[in-house]
Amino acid sequence: MITQVSNRKTRLAIIIAAVLKEPFICIYALLPFFLLKDLGAISLQIVIYTMLRPVSSIFSFYLSELISRNAITLKNALLWTGILARLSFIPALLTDSVSLYILGSTLFMIFSRAEIPAWMEIIKKNIDKEKWEKSFSLGSIISYSSGVLLTVFFATFMDAGPLAWKYIFSASLFLGAAAVCFQAFLIENDQVVAATSKRLKKGITLPIKNAILLMSKKREFRSFQIAFMIGGLGLMIIQPVIPIYFTSILSIKKSDMMVAFCICKALGFVFTTPIWNTMIKKVEPAAFIVFVLFGFALFSFFLIFSSISLSLIFLAYLIYGIAQAGSHLIWHLSGPMFSGEESSSRYSGVNIVMVGIRGLIGPVFGGALLLFLHPIYIFLFSMLLCIGGGMYYLRAEWERDSLDVNAL
Repeated sequence: MITQVSNRKTRLAIIIAAVLKEPFICIYALLPFFLLKDLGAISLQIVIYTMLRPVSSIFSFYLSELISRNAITLKNALLWTGILARLSFIPALLTDSVSLYILGSTLFMIFSRAEIPAWMEIIKKNIDKEKWEKSFSLGSIISYSSGVLLTVFFATFMDAGPLAWKYIFSASLFLGAAAVCFQAFLIENDQVVAATSKRLKKGITLPIKNAILLMSKKREFRSFQIAFMIGGLGLMIIQPVIPIYFTSILSIKKSDMMVAFCICKALGFVFTTPIWNTMIKKVEPAAFIVFVLFGFALFSFFLIFSSISLSLIFLAYLIYGIAQAGSHLIWHLSGPMFSGEESSSRYSGVNIVMVGIRGLIGPVFGGALLLFLHPIYIFLFSMLLCIGGGMYYLRAEWERDSLDVNAL
């Protein structure tokens, strides 16, 4: 039974997590720039780094399955995954090894994403259903607002020395671990994590089987996934290119990159999220998805001209934040949107698989293109892929509507 005490404590845990975890989110976004500028990373290492981050989402699914098979409680699942995620970086911080930072980043993503199912179930068990959306919105607003304030504070120290970022990085890891402890301490209705499958083998193969089965049966869902795959690849191919271009060619200061990544992107996300929330209720899914993908195309467009003025980089990340707000919404709601009366978890699992596939292909392809092409041409190719994804979905929807009309 959900009580007022559990409601209040869990909402407090959401606020504490939003404030204490945000410093690391800000500094972690800039890690590839630090590896290039201060630790002498090579292009191949940045390609591997950007590839393993999305691929880790698949492994986090498997870790969640292992947790469910070992009768661990929600509180312990949250605590162990959250703490281990932050401990993953300790060897790298002690040695300054680029390879260990890549390994630490991968383990951090695996453990932190495996932390999410337990945290979502805790919220479900401790907050009234009608307050879920309000609680999440509050956490997001506090998190992004904290990020803006922290960036203003961090930026003054970022250019103080070649390894000044390490002190902020270490302190933010400690704050993140403290946040996890507070979350676990405030849990009221603790219980054993529910098993997601009868056999571990089934749990390992389930996401891939779901992806193949659902996309073969659901035409509209398949069109959505293909469109996002095309546009998503457009974004993934430039992930290893951006830090190399900004660091080696434009020589942008760390403080300026922090402003672009944390302030501009956050402002775009926060101020347009209410607009996206209203839009998704009033426009067709096809139009919504096209707006998102064209927004990412506009991001790549301004990166093409980023060498002209630093302000264009800030504008590009403001636009990225706007598009990301819409993408975040449609990505999380695509399961309920396309599932109808079925369980939406199977559809959400397909999203995770597709992110992993894009992570395997995109950064490697972008790194290969960087051997032959100037980054500007890769940004152009990215823009065309994002536009192509939107155009594909429009055509697929037009063909589906035509078939429906002919069937009448």
